[in-house]
Amino acid sequence: MPTGKGSHFSLDIGTQATPDVVVVDPFLRAVAAANEAEEVDATVVTSPKREFEPTYERDRLTLRLKATTESLAFARDAKGLINAEYVYGPFGSAAGQPSITGTCNVLRAQSVPNAEPGTLSELEVELNINSEVHGVFPVV
Repeated sequence: MPTGKGSHFSLDIGTQATPDVVVVDPFLRAVAAANEAEEVDATVVTSPKREFEPTYERDRLTLRLKATTESLAFARDAKGLINAEYVYGPFGSAAGQPSITGTCNVLRAQSVPNAEPGTLSELEVELNINSEVHGVFPVV
């Protein structure tokens, strides 16, 4: 579900004692959601067919960011975060729009952008979603 233009994403890169919520909307190019599932072969010897059981499921978000001074600082500061709070609005953050909030671990954060002559320089931040709560942005 790649989205970007008009989307909202913020991540708390601070500590519990001193939160530092960074809104990445100004340099957000796309958000790609992915779901991975792992299963184990649970077939017993006497069974006529193979049976598989799910063992875990993992949700991930990959943020594609336009390379700017601010996005480079964000990626550098986000590296290695555990249980960071995030807010994602696939259609923006206006009142009544869907919101997804929760905690995540930062799996990968490029602090050096991809650059190709004649194209926009970008970098990626990959998040492993620990929890998610679906709601809507409140009326302010």
